[in-house]
Amino acid sequence: MNRMKLCLLAALTFGHGMAEAAFRDNPTEMTTSIVNPSFEDGATGWANAGFWTQTNDSPTGEGWTKDGKIYMERWVADSQTLPDADLHQVVSELPVGVFKVVVDAHAVNQKGEPEVCQGAFLYVGRHETSVHKGGEYQLRAVAVNGTLEIGFRLKGTDANWAAVDHFRLLYEGHDVEAYKEELDILLAVAEEGAAQENCHNLTSLRKAIETAKETGDSVDELVAALQGLDAAINEYDRLAVQYGAFERALLNAKKLYDGSDYAGKSLFGKVIEELEPLADNPEGQDLMEAVSKLEKATQDYLDTRPSNWMTIRNGALWVDDRGEPVQAHGAGFLQVGDTWYMIGEDRNNTWNPDVNMYSTKDFVHWKFERKIIKNGVTHPSLGNGRFIERPKLMYCRKTGKYVVWCHWEQGNYGASEAAVFYCDSVNGDYKFHWAGRPLGVKSRDCNVFVDNDGTAYFISTIEENQHLGLFRLSDDYLSAVEYTELFKWQSREAPAIVRHGDTYFMMFSACSGWDPNQATFSYSKSLTSGWSSRANIGNSVAYDTQAASVLTVTGSKGTSYMYVGDRWQDPGLAESKTIMFPISFNGNSIVFDYKPQFDLDLSTGQCRDVAQSCYVPKGKWKVRAFSSQETGSENGAAANAIDGNLQTKWHTRYSGGVASAPHHIEVDMGEEHEIAGFLCAPRMDNSSNGLVRDYMFLVSTDGEQWEAVSGGTWLPYYAGVYFEPVKARYFRLVALAGQYASISEIDILQEAPDSFAPASVNGSWRLGESSPFYNTNPTVRKRSTVTLTAKTGSSGGSWAFYGPDGEMGHTNEYRIDKVSDENVGVYTFIYSDQYCQSAKVDFQLSIRGTDVESVESGLAVVDTKYYTLQGMEVSEPLGKGIYVVKTCYGDGIVKVEKKLLD
Repeated sequence: MNRMKLCLLAALTFGHGMAEAAFRDNPTEMTTSIVNPSFEDGATGWANAGFWTQTNDSPTGEGWTKDGKIYMERWVADSQTLPDADLHQVVSELPVGVFKVVVDAHAVNQKGEPEVCQGAFLYVGRHETSVHKGGEYQLRAVAVNGTLEIGFRLKGTDANWAAVDHFRLLYEGHDVEAYKEELDILLAVAEEGAAQENCHNLTSLRKAIETAKETGDSVDELVAALQGLDAAINEYDRLAVQYGAFERALLNAKKLYDGSDYAGKSLFGKVIEELEPLADNPEGQDLMEAVSKLEKATQDYLDTRPSNWMTIRNGALWVDDRGEPVQAHGAGFLQVGDTWYMIGEDRNNTWNPDVNMYSTKDFVHWKFERKIIKNGVTHPSLGNGRFIERPKLMYCRKTGKYVVWCHWEQGNYGASEAAVFYCDSVNGDYKFHWAGRPLGVKSRDCNVFVDNDGTAYFISTIEENQHLGLFRLSDDYLSAVEYTELFKWQSREAPAIVRHGDTYFMMFSACSGWDPNQATFSYSKSLTSGWSSRANIGNSVAYDTQAASVLTVTGSKGTSYMYVGDRWQDPGLAESKTIMFPISFNGNSIVFDYKPQFDLDLSTGQCRDVAQSCYVPKGKWKVRAFSSQETGSENGAAANAIDGNLQTKWHTRYSGGVASAPHHIEVDMGEEHEIAGFLCAPRMDNSSNGLVRDYMFLVSTDGEQWEAVSGGTWLPYYAGVYFEPVKARYFRLVALAGQYASISEIDILQEAPDSFAPASVNGSWRLGESSPFYNTNPTVRKRSTVTLTAKTGSSGGSWAFYGPDGEMGHTNEYRIDKVSDENVGVYTFIYSDQYCQSAKVDFQLSIRGTDVESVESGLAVVDTKYYTLQGMEVSEPLGKGIYVVKTCYGDGIVKVEKKLLD
């Protein structure tokens, strides 16, 4: 039936000239008012949370036949039961009257237990009926305001398979008895709402209730009473939602006001004072307009913050206010007032991460808020067969609720689902809302995007990582309502969307497990169509990152955009780093240049390069030595490592025979400097060949005597590495392993950051099998066996060793058998942690003299040896006790005696 006929029918029904029974016996078919009633276009037109499209003919086994090619279902193995799910649509432009909805459906447990399943419902308006065995189900309801919500819901069901298809809508006209029944239902709803302590439209509800109770039995009177009740109930629902949004906005504004003291505080306070009375008297008010006023006042107040430049350093684990490593991988972000909140995976529990939340006002100092989603607590399946990846956080201003979408998965990645959680406060315990395949589509790596108009989207890699799916979310952000397939067959993952002006940019990576790969981007004027061909950005490994988020930082002087990526497996999953650096836009291109450190001012929305004064100037530098260089097949000269150009590189020899490790480069800085770190930039071209990981960094004042100050098995990728300040003119970087070594640039850092706090490293040594001596100056006789040991209370870092003969390795223990003169010297053990800090302990090994050519007197003592009562020789007394002491004199006399020594 076309729209003109619908309007005519609506007009005719108000004349009441036709008998009610005639409508019931010969209802008018209005199924065309339903968008996609038999799901031939998938879930288009439906708000779908948890159901999947299916094309097989299995419903015939349950007693009904699908209509067309597609039906909707949810299925799990018969050893399980189905999670909650919902599929609904609001049908609009309907005449007032009674409607019958007919649908084919079932909800069964294929094990046969129970025979009749519970927890599956067909619903129309405020009416519902249980669905169990397969067949046709019918339900009648009254439309009083031109709309009718129809749907299929699973709630606590004991079924393992539910399916639905072929919604039909039949108009039966006016029915006095049906109106009276509907009136009783709406009266009960209205009276329940009026009895609530937080009823925000009590006056209009009471008036509608009073009118309904006094109404007559005519169709006109019943319809008027129904419409009055329906309007009052809808107003109650509207205010309930808007009040939550207003209340949250007001609470956030008051929290910001109470916790800060910026220049615009007085004006900000006046806006709060003006709007606060609405909390007590919201009836008839547009609370969303008040929300907008609070949002504007908040931004105006934030724009009065004083400038506060902070240096962001990449490559190290972030630390929270407890001194613990920040665990928030695959991070999502949300700004509330002057505070940014970050959520992410806690990979301390490697394969079953909780979701942690942190907060910051400067992206340097992080406060641990809480675990907002916990294994076995938030949902019984979490940590018990199910886990979360890439949680993302949004604020729904229409409801005042905070919403998390994430990847919801099982061990073999066969589930391919999403999950949704929500909370009334940003840092509260989040509640599970729903899990499943959005609109029935297999979904994995994911992200979210909220557009300027507040419309939210969930984007994920879909259908076994073959395409990307863009899902428009419902107004409350809790379900997907529309789906668009993008970048078909291009196998993209880790998508991240940002809007700049009227252009959308999307970044993503290829699928290569935990290993980094070439990042690409696309742009479009529309989210759902018109995306450009992909173009490369960054180097071949996206600077060892994979996109997690793109932040829009707006302040009093402008807007900056921050790329946030995960540096996975660095070196382990729990040690994966969060990397952040500014990006910008040039027409339809992204300027995507990594920065090991940069300055950010959240108050002004600006970023800048760090001052060059933090680096030792290179004007007098020259390469003094190198192990090899490649100049035959490319320009891989060692001098390129200090030329100030990231596009050139030093590369070890590979043409005419590959140079073997260790590889090294040695530089003369021309004069002595006090230095506190170094920065090694890997090659920036389309290859990661020659990346240095196992390393040693040495310094010298004279080019002859070398001191090891940093080393380990995991040189951070393009990040400053810091150590205790030391004077040096020369430095040498050694790559201890690898077929090749390649470096684009080396810089020397003049001072460590204020946060520099390296681990404490202690030393001890043993003589033979003795108990340890807790000092670092072993003095022993020749031919002794000495074991040197270094320890730290920290974890997650790596060790390096440097001996007096130039020996290098990765150990915290070194054994010397049959000590000789060649072993005398300094032995250095270095511990490099996950915060890009190196600490060390030096042992000075000496030999006790025993060879005597002449003595001043025969009574002179030339040697003394100590033995325990068990006969074990020790280099010196281990503590208070009785020892056997053997004393040798210059005239050859040897005296042996027991002594009590302190």
